[in-house]
Amino acid sequence: MAKKASKNVGNVSDFLAGNAGAAPKKGKKGAIPVVEGQEELADRAYKANTEMKDATASYKALEAQILDITAEEYEAMAQSGDFSKTFNVQGVATPGVQVSYKDAFSAIPIEEKDELQEKLGDRFDTYFEEKRDLSLVDTSDETIQLLLEKLGQDEFRRIFEIKVSIVAKADMDRKQFDLPDDVRPAQYKASVKIRK
Repeated sequence: MAKKASKNVGNVSDFLAGNAGAAPKKGKKGAIPVVEGQEELADRAYKANTEMKDATASYKALEAQILDITAEEYEAMAQSGDFSKTFNVQGVATPGVQVSYKDAFSAIPIEEKDELQEKLGDRFDTYFEEKRDLSLVDTSDETIQLLLEKLGQDEFRRIFEIKVSIVAKADMDRKQFDLPDDVRPAQYKASVKIRK
C-alpha cells in the first residue's frame, strides 16, 4: 500500500516556488500501445491526409486570389455608397463561389489608444469604443457571498453575467469507464495525426 503524502508541506511559499514550472515526467516514446491488424486502414488514412493537405494548400492559394479581387470590389462599392457584404464570383462550369464579409474586426491593444485618438481626433468616438472584459479571480462561495452582501442580488445580476456548468475533474479520461453510460460526460473527439 502506498504511503499517503503528508498534509504538512512546511512553508507553502517555499514549496510552490520550488515546484513552479516543474513538468511531469513523460513516459518513454515506445510506451505507446500499437493497434495490430489495421495497417491498410492506417496507410489509407495517411495517404488521404497527405492529399487533403495538398488540396488545402491549393485551395488556400486560390482563396487568397479571390479575396484579393473581392476586397477591391468591397472597398470600391463601400466608398461609392453602394455597400454590399456579399459577392458572387461566377464560374464557367460551376456555380462558382460566394464571398461574405462580416462586421467583425480584431481588437486593438489598449496601448494603441492614444495614437489612434491622436490620428483621428474627434472622429475616434465615431469609430471606436473601449471594451472591457472583467473576470473574478476568486469564484469561491465566500467571495460570491461577500459580493452579494455588498451589492445585493439585483445589483449583482445587473453587473455580472452568470454562467455555471459542471466540468469533469482531472483524470476523467481514465476514470470515465467507472461511471454508468447515462452519466458519463461527453469526451472531445479523439485526434488523429500523421506519424513522421
